[in-house]
Formats: sequence, structure tokens, C-alpha cells
Amino acid sequence: MAKQKLRIQHTILIWMIVLTIIPIAVVSFQGFHCARQALIETQNAHLQTVLSGKAAQVEQIMDVVRSDLHLLSILSFSGVPEPEKGCCESPSCTCNPLSKALGEKAYYNNLVAFGSNWKIKGSARPLNSGNELPEKFRKSLESASGLVFSGVVEDKNGPKIVAGCPLTGQKEGKRGFITGTLNIAPIIRPILSNLTGIGKSGRIILISRSGKVIQLEKDGVRLFQPDKMTLKMMKLPKKTIMPETLSFPGTGKLLVESTVIPTLGWRMFLVSSYSETFRWLNILKERAIITGIIVFIFVLFAAARMAVRISAPLKTLAKTANSIASGQISTRVPSLSGKEAADVADAFNRMMDKLSRLQQKLAHSASLAAIGELSSSIVHEMRNPLSSVKMNLQALREKVKEDPDYRELSEIALSQTIRLENMLTELLGYGKPMKIHKNRFKLHKFLESCVNQSLAIATEKNIQITTELPENEVEITADKELLSRAIVNLLRNGIEAGPEKTTVKVLIRISRNRCCFTITDQGPGIPPAISNDIFKPFVTGKDNGTGLGLANVRKIARLHGGTVTAKNMEKGGACFQLCIPQEEAST
Repeated sequence: MAKQKLRIQHTILIWMIVLTIIPIAVVSFQGFHCARQALIETQNAHLQTVLSGKAAQVEQIMDVVRSDLHLLSILSFSGVPEPEKGCCESPSCTCNPLSKALGEKAYYNNLVAFGSNWKIKGSARPLNSGNELPEKFRKSLESASGLVFSGVVEDKNGPKIVAGCPLTGQKEGKRGFITGTLNIAPIIRPILSNLTGIGKSGRIILISRSGKVIQLEKDGVRLFQPDKMTLKMMKLPKKTIMPETLSFPGTGKLLVESTVIPTLGWRMFLVSSYSETFRWLNILKERAIITGIIVFIFVLFAAARMAVRISAPLKTLAKTANSIASGQISTRVPSLSGKEAADVADAFNRMMDKLSRLQQKLAHSASLAAIGELSSSIVHEMRNPLSSVKMNLQALREKVKEDPDYRELSEIALSQTIRLENMLTELLGYGKPMKIHKNRFKLHKFLESCVNQSLAIATEKNIQITTELPENEVEITADKELLSRAIVNLLRNGIEAGPEKTTVKVLIRISRNRCCFTITDQGPGIPPAISNDIFKPFVTGKDNGTGLGLANVRKIARLHGGTVTAKNMEKGGACFQLCIPQEEAST
């Protein structure tokens, strides 16, 4: 079974949909991708700014602590006698600057001055012993030259940080140490509680140097072991360049940014909701999908209309062609909308008109061929009896030549017999198929032969034949016998049409691609009634004409691939011109 072909209407519709949907899809994808990247970069810049700002807040507090401890180390070891108890009221006591600093800064839990042997030289608050310092921190402080921070130390009063600063003399080395116990809550509260700029679902997570989560609660700060989500975040780079996307059960997708607080060694994570961050992008995506659907419906409707409009003329052409194929050859394509469709319809109709004319000519040629075949058979059957009649009339004319009345009757009968014989001869020549045999011959001698064949009837009417030829001898290519028959026929027609003592003129012009014979006479011209049909068979303007001479002339011209025309001249007379192709003409 042959594969069924798609109708052009469906093909146009499919291609228009494809060529519309693909660009829309590509543009939508590219637009969504670019918008997402722009949003990610904007969000990243914003979150990095927030993280850097919060890390800078902690670093700023640590710088203040560094300055405080350095100043206190100088004031506390100015050579004042050691007190027996910590925290006295004497202005000269070493604990006085410590108490003052403690009162000015909310994040100090206590400030303690130690000697080089770790003996307490003073404290802002009463302190029983110096053993509250972690051993690891004390060793770090002994080997340090600047400020040292401990990790987060868990205490019954809550997590704390211990900061220390050695005081080194130029001669005696380390003279002592100043330590400060920092309360974490005032430090991290502004960071964890102020969530401005990170969205409704955003939050800050602090991870201590030991890997524990520092969490702010109503009654203070607590340390917790990291959960699965925090452990997964801790595997991220310490300082992220772009937001990392992590998925967790129950929370969905999260965008995570990470940075480090260098002084404390803490890690800070900023966590925001993926859906909240891309909320407007998702809205844009939904609207783009809705817009795409609307555009698709519109394109589908427009494509269907356009496909129908484009295919309608083709359907009309197909319908007209089928009607013509069924035998209704007079059917024509109606007027179609659109310039291109109208041009096709006009071209189709012109083609059918021309084919109709060609069909008529073909039918006419076929009928003439049938008539010619029939007439040839009839002529062959009539010529022998007609020859016998002619011979008997010639014998009777001899018998009655002494009687004027009978002689005249015999002359009339004999002339009509000769006329009938000539008519039969011309009819036989027209109906007989002609075969052309071209050869090369000299034009001057050819025309002289044609004129000589017509001199007898020209002399009888006292008509002069003049010729005008090229000065140099010219050779042309044609069927010499057939062309001679045509030229002689035109000459005789001119002689018969012209009155006595007139002139029949023969003019020959040769161009590079054709040779034209022009014969003019001074007769009455072609009757207007037959001027358009003068070359058709059996059409004649002469009383005794057969109407086949000029038909044979046209037949000979067409066999040579040429033309023959006839017209009346303004000064009287007729002009016949026979032109044949002459590509090989030479001098």
C-alpha cells in the first residue's frame, strides 16, 4: 500500500508550528537561564555582603578586646604593690583599671592580671585562684607575643571565650599576663538576631573551632552537637564563591553561603530558602509558560488560517485540472486572491487557451489531412477520364473549327476542362505530403529561373517583371524545387491580379539569419472580406481560382521554418513577403 502523502495544508501548519515553537522555547530557556544566573549572582553578592558585615562586627569587637588588654597590661604592671585581695577601692590598686574596663564593656565577664609566675596580681571581680584558665590556653599565652583567644569553653554559667595578652619587658622578658573572660551572648546576639536582608526564612549558623553549633536562646548561649544538615554544610569550602544548593528532607532546597571569622576560627553559614529566593523567578516562569501557551494558541490559529489561505488556490487549480481532464476543456480557473495565486491562475488560463487553439489547429490539420487523402484518391480516379475528355474535345475542336459557333463552344468546353485539370493537379499537390530536401544554390540564377517560368503569362498581359537583388552573388540554403514553386505561384498571382502594362516587382533582402522575398503588384489588392483567411485552403479572390495556391505557399514556408504574410499597400496593389531562416547564408 502506497504511503499517503501529507496535504500541503497540513505540511504548512506543521512547519509554521515548529518554526514558531522552537524560537519561543529557545528564547524562553535562554531568558530563564540568564535571569536565574543574574538572580544567583545578585543574591550571592548580597549574601556575601551580609556575611562579611557580620564577620566584620565580630572582628571589630575582637580588635577592641585586643586594644583593651594591651592597655590594661601596661596599666596593671606599673609597679604598684600587689594587693592581698582582689578588687579593692584604692585608686592606686592594680585592679582599679580592670574594674573600670569591666563596667564599660558588657561582653567582659571578668578581667584578671597575672604575674609571670601566674600569681594573681589583680582582678575585676573576686577570684579564688588562677586555675580557671585552660592549661592549653596558658601554654599558648606563655609562648605568644600578642593577643591569644581560646576556643569556646563550656562553663556552668554558659559558654565563654578567654582572651589573653602577655606583657613583655625589654630586659626582664615576660612580666605578666592580662586575661579577659568574654561573654559570648553580647557578641553573637546582634549577629544571630538581626536577620535583616536575608529573607523571612533566612538564618545564621555559627560553628565553633571545635565543631559545635553556637546557638542563641532566650536565657543565653548554648553549644550543641551538629546535626546532619550542619555536618553536610561543614563539608563545603570555608569561603564559598557562589551559593551552594543543598537539599534536606523536610526543608527542601537551601542556598548556603559560608565564611570564616579568622580571629576566633569560627565558621559562619548563611542559610536561605531556595524557593523564597527564586519566588519571583518561578512566578516569571509560570507567566512565561502561560504566555507561551497563549502565543501557541494564537500561532496555531494564525497558521491554520494561513495554511487554508495558501492551500485554497492549489485546491482550486486541482479542481479545475480534474474538470479539464474529465473532458470539460472550456473550464477555466476563477479569480484567486493574492497576487502570486492570481498570476498562476492567469498563466494556467493562458496555457489552456493556447492548448485549445492548438487543439483546434490540430483538428483542422487532421481534417485537411483526411480531405487531402480523400482528394488524392478522387483525383487519381478523375484524371484519366478527364484526360480522355480533354483529348476528345481537342479532336472535336478540329472538326468544327470551320463553324464559328461550334468552335467557340468547343473552346469554352476545352478551357474549362483544362481549368478542372489544373484544379485537380493543385488539389493533388496540396493533399500530398511534402518532404523537404535542403541544399545550397546561387540566388541570382534561382530567381532568374523563377522569372522565366512566369514570362509567358506576363507577356500575354504586357506586364513587366522587375527584380532587386544583392549586388554580389549569394548562396542560400533551401529546398530549391519547393521554394521555386512558391515564388512562381506568388509571381503568377501578381501577374493575374495586375492590369495590363503594369509592373510586378521582386525584392530580395538577406540579413544574417534569414532571406526574405517580397513580391508586389499594382492590382486591386486583397479583398477585405478574405484578408485574414487568404492563406487558408479553398479561399480565393479570383473568379477562376482554386484557393489552393497560397495555401501551398504557406505550407512550403512552414516546412522551411519560415513565414509568409500578405497586406495591401497604401498606393494600391498587394504585397506578399516570404521569409525563410538563413543561418548559413554566405556571399
